[in-house]
Amino acid sequence: MKILVTLFALILLVSPIGAQALQLEHASPFEHKFGDVKFLDAYFGTSDKKVEVSPGDKNVPFTVVFANIGTQDITGIKGQLLMPTGFSSIDGNKALIYADTDAEAMAGKYFSLTFFVNLDKNIPIQQFPATVKLDFTRLRESGARNSFFDFTFKVPGESILNIKADQPFLTSLKDNLVNVEITNTGTAPLANVKVVLQNTQASTTTTTTTSNVDNVVFDQNEWDVGTIESNTSKKFSFNVYVPENVRTQTLHTPLKIMYYNAHGDKIEDT
Repeated sequence: MKILVTLFALILLVSPIGAQALQLEHASPFEHKFGDVKFLDAYFGTSDKKVEVSPGDKNVPFTVVFANIGTQDITGIKGQLLMPTGFSSIDGNKALIYADTDAEAMAGKYFSLTFFVNLDKNIPIQQFPATVKLDFTRLRESGARNSFFDFTFKVPGESILNIKADQPFLTSLKDNLVNVEITNTGTAPLANVKVVLQNTQASTTTTTTTSNVDNVVFDQNEWDVGTIESNTSKKFSFNVYVPENVRTQTLHTPLKIMYYNAHGDKIEDT
């Protein structure tokens, strides 16, 4: 009888522990409850193109990208954007900036809201915090839903490229040294600048650009200039031989300049 009592007490003590272990066995540490919408990105620009901006710019598009990760389409999408001091709505110095698309976003698809913002001329080039509120309705469901997202965004600055040669006049039937200066007068760097001289005897690049330098000889046709910081310049040089048949003409020398802007996008200018 004493043994039976002991066994019974042991069962009472072990049973709750076994039930808890059984419950934990079927629980996943990675199981989370997700909302209908997920924040993806925020930048200056539109849904199909990022743009460079500088302090003092007005009426600049600012786009926030989301994904509808729910199982139902959503509609009546509206957004309210709260940005720090130095950013304001184009309607005035209002705290909230509004976007109203009234569009639908299908389940599993991306969508975006574009706000229009004024930038104060005294804000620095840096990262800033912001909050966006999203209002929407599930399709075939009454009642509005909303979600809040905190994120950071960057005022990237703007790169402005100018190029000029220091020797505007060349002498025919001899080698002429030409120094070319590239200046960045913007607020963002020009990264990994590369220059290609086109439509010349030294160049292997095919181009349709109108030029009269087919018979002019250049000793180089490509230059890796590197990064040009804001309000600075860099130079590159080459020798050019001008034949007699073009000695009285103005030479049109096409240059293709490639670099990466403040968003990291590759830009090509000719």
